[in-house]
Amino acid sequence: MRSHRKTCNALANHIRLQAISLFQAGPSTIAEVFMAHFPFQPCIDASDVFFFSQILDREFGTTIISQLSHELLTTSAQQRIIRVEHRRHAIEEAITTRDDRVSQWSSPVPREVELDCLNEYMDGSKWNLCHLFVLCS
Repeated sequence: MRSHRKTCNALANHIRLQAISLFQAGPSTIAEVFMAHFPFQPCIDASDVFFFSQILDREFGTTIISQLSHELLTTSAQQRIIRVEHRRHAIEEAITTRDDRVSQWSSPVPREVELDCLNEYMDGSKWNLCHLFVLCS
């Protein structure tokens, strides 16, 4: 049984050969093949690329043709891409956090907070007199 990757490569190779044969056939053959696939669509004055892409879409499907540009990745390559994305996301979060802190850094502290902190410091630093009782025997 063929692997998924080999099957996809074989399909891509078949589509490539079909495309080469269409290009080598010339405009008249492309127009005939287009009319065979789209018999009731009038031949508008469009480029050969339009007819060519319409033929390939009809023969192999739009999804397959659009996916040909995507590379099939191995599991390790997929994991590497995921790690890079996680790393990129973590860096973006760190930059956002840093920017937020920098923008808030220069904001003045409210007067009430200053006074509350000073009062707490003053209350905590008061000298408490201790009463000593000495017993002499």
